[in-house]
Formats: sequence, structure tokens, C-alpha cells
Amino acid sequence: MKLKVLFIIFNIVLSLLLFTVFFLPLFYADGSFMREFWKTNWFFGPVFFILILFVNILFFKNKTLIDYIEAEDWSSLASLLEMKIYTKKRINYKNSKLLAESLILLGDFSSMNKLCSFLKEHKYKYLIKLGPKFAAAKMISGDYQDVFEFTSSLPVSNTESSEWLVFYSALSLQMMKEYEKSAALFNKVSDTAKNTLIKTLSTYFVVNVLKAYSKLTEEELKEKSLLLRSRINKNYTHTSWKEYVESEKQEIHAMILTKIIDDVSSWLFF
Repeated sequence: MKLKVLFIIFNIVLSLLLFTVFFLPLFYADGSFMREFWKTNWFFGPVFFILILFVNILFFKNKTLIDYIEAEDWSSLASLLEMKIYTKKRINYKNSKLLAESLILLGDFSSMNKLCSFLKEHKYKYLIKLGPKFAAAKMISGDYQDVFEFTSSLPVSNTESSEWLVFYSALSLQMMKEYEKSAALFNKVSDTAKNTLIKTLSTYFVVNVLKAYSKLTEEELKEKSLLLRSRINKNYTHTSWKEYVESEKQEIHAMILTKIIDDVSSWLFF
């Protein structure tokens, strides 16, 4: 649904709610009741007013940005965000994330590298959180060595972003034909990842794609495969798995792996 439509609906709902709470009782209550009612609940009026005012200010403040997103005008959106970040120094997470995603959609990898360097210097914590998106951009550009160097340079932590970075590190090794190193790293991710999709993708690479290069025995590979299938079948049906995967693919670093994810889904539910 268009954001403008949601904005209008939200205003209508809040206005109707305000009318219902404060004025509808006039039609069935006497004056003394209404005086007591308004005396007790007067503070709801300013709360509703402030909420409506806040939403409207927020919408009109970001109207140009919203227009570009709705029109899928990624070039204009990127230009606007670059001005905010580089010129006006409005370096917040929302702007940084939107710019990174816009540049990926545009395939503007040189500008992605510029943003990466800028965040590394000015907002390192944003670089870590957005690391998977930068890794995805580098992967799409075909510079697998750069992917590996970038993902290996960031600190490992107990976060989903960090899990994606290690996954991309293993994937870059596979693309560079460093198969044994890739298999070993995928195996590590398979054993430690908390994110179900990352664990599943990593296991698939270990027991299928890089099976010949894994140091695991045939029996260990079979056991790893069976354990994953058992876990997935316990928690998901084919339909709920598709829904889960689609929700994960809302993030662009997962979306670019659609072909691999489809292969893995077919393998899980053959």
C-alpha cells in the first residue's frame, strides 16, 4: 500500500478516535456527566493532538524521500541521501541504510565503496551493522577477494549481521576456488549460526556443493544433513518455510542469494 494512503488512513483513524472519545458521549450523556468525563480525561486531548501533529510533521519532513521511494527513483533517492550524509553531515542509520540499498539497486559499486570508507571513518558502528549489504554489493561486483578482505576485517560478534559476514566470507572463498578453506568455514557457520537461513545455506554448501572438499567423513556429512532436515521439518511446513524465506529476502543481502535459496529449498523439501 502506498505510504501516502497509509498516512491519510492514519490521520482519519486518529481523528475519528478523538471524536469518539470526546464528543460521542454528548449524544447519550447529560451535561454533568460530560463535565466530569472531560475533567477526568482532559489529558487525552493534548496526547491525541501531539500524536497527530508529530505524524504529520514527520511525513512532510520526509515527503521528498517518500516520493522517491514510491516512484522507485533510486537515482534521485541516492542523490538526496548523499547530500544529507556527505554535505549536511546528517549521518544516521536510516539514511545510511537507505543509501546503501539504493546504490546496490543502481549497481553503483564505486559509490558503495565511497560510503563504506566514509562510514569506516565517521560511523564505524553503522558499517558493522550494514556490513552484510556492503558484502553483498562486493559479491555482485565480482570482486571476491575484496569480499573476503572486507568481511574478514570486521570484528566477529554474537549478532545476525556478524553471522552474515562470516557466511559471505566463506562464500567468497568458494568463488575464489579456495574450496577446502571455504568448506571449513561453512562448516563452522553451520555449527554456530543462530539464524535458520544462514545455518541452512551453510550446511547445504558443506554436505552438497563442497562435499568433496570437506574434512568430515561420509557418515558425519550424512548425520549433519539429517539433523538439519529434522530441524527444518519439525519447525516448518513447505508453505511456512517459503513464507519464512520470503521474509528473510526483504533484506537485500539475502535477496541476491535467491537462486541458491531456491536450490536449498528444493533440496530440503524434495
